[in-house]
Amino acid sequence: GETLEYVFAGPSNLTVKIDSNIPADVKILSNDGEVLTDFGETQRIDMVIELPKGKWKLIIHNPGNKKAVLNIWH
Repeated sequence: GETLEYVFAGPSNLTVKIDSNIPADVKILSNDGEVLTDFGETQRIDMVIELPKGKWKLIIHNPGNKKAVLNIWH
């Protein structure tokens, strides 16, 4: 499957809104791989995450071979 990556700087409040037609694995990681938030496999997210100081990556991974249609607001 494919992986999308978005980079954000903290400290800040990050509003994460994702709507997908199939489950995707979604995480927020630090540059060194520390997991801040692991949403698991999900189709919908609508929440605010407090990002500590530093660089953070929102990772969206499609674990399967089905084509995913994503609506992402950030």
